[in-house]
Amino acid sequence: MQCLNTAPQGSVKVTGHGVKVTVTGDAGDDLTISVVNPSAP
Repeated sequence: MQCLNTAPQGSVKVTGHGVKVTVTGDAGDDLTISVVNPSAP
């Protein structure tokens, strides 16, 4: 099994009650944007 040390620059996680987007900038700072869907159960 091959291990890769490279991490993606951005990740998008979709959950049952919202969407979370994490973007990593060139300086290493993380910007997290959470969007909550009020119509989700």
